[in-house]
Amino acid sequence: MAILTQVATPLAYFGTAVTPTAAGTIDATLGAQYTPLKSDEKLLFILYGGAAGGTVTFEKGNGQQGVADLDIVIGAGAYAAVQVESGKYMNVTGTNKGKIMITSTVANSTLSIYELV
Repeated sequence: MAILTQVATPLAYFGTAVTPTAAGTIDATLGAQYTPLKSDEKLLFILYGGAAGGTVTFEKGNGQQGVADLDIVIGAGAYAAVQVESGKYMNVTGTNKGKIMITSTVANSTLSIYELV
């Protein structure tokens, strides 16, 4: 399996109809990545914990705002909704420049991303 590369679905306030991006499975070894379209995006990640549950980690970015990883513990068969601002988790230099990197200990965890506009 390859690293999961997801695209965000714009999610407007006030009830605009949305066709969600299909959830992708996070690779157990390589994880997932998201490339924000703007330097400061507000994002909503919908995560699924798979059959056993575990931890999904948003790795801290290497910019000024990147101070700590964000660990989300998800129970077996459960979902989690996580709001993230791209500045804290986006890499500004290096191999993963411009990307938010996500890892998971959850077998068959899935991820959908929505941009809050």
